[in-house]
Amino acid sequence: RDAQRTISDLRAELDARRQELAEAQIARAQLEGRLREAERRLMEARHVIDLQREELAGSRAERERTAKTGMALRNQLSQLQKQLAKLAPSRDVRPTGASAPRPSGAQRAVASVSSSVEPDVSPAAIPAIHQPAAVAAPPSSTERVVVKSGDTLWSIAQRHRVSVKRLMQLNRLTNATIEVGQVLWLVERPHDQPGLDDSVQ
Repeated sequence: RDAQRTISDLRAELDARRQELAEAQIARAQLEGRLREAERRLMEARHVIDLQREELAGSRAERERTAKTGMALRNQLSQLQKQLAKLAPSRDVRPTGASAPRPSGAQRAVASVSSSVEPDVSPAAIPAIHQPAAVAAPPSSTERVVVKSGDTLWSIAQRHRVSVKRLMQLNRLTNATIEVGQVLWLVERPHDQPGLDDSVQ
């Protein structure tokens, strides 16, 4: 009987230990599940951080390229302005009423560069080129304008409240280069009027 009581006590204690072991295994499984979930979130956070770093690096590279391009354009504009400053005093002023001379390649380059760097570079920053005392211009009209010294496509568009794209469409321009004395239309040009490339005579 003592042996049977001892066996019963041992069996009860064994059942209790088994119950504790089952509870411990359940707790371990829960902890492992939480650990896996935390690892998964950590991997997702690392992936997001890597993507953000790539985007930041791309933005920095793009900003550096933009800054270098702007600096190169400003340097080119400065050089062209210096060349024009040297050329302007040596130009002969024609008598009043003479036809406007065709702008040189440097002048056209300045107009092109100026329009490409707008609005960072103000049109007022471009030095005025000495032109004849009087240039025969068409009658004053809101339908068309005559390009003057220092004008750019952007400045003309701002002055007359039209977009640069619309101005280029109306005058069939393929680029932003314009010439002194050139006629630019602000509205649809009548079919019987001269073409875009005609300058004021």
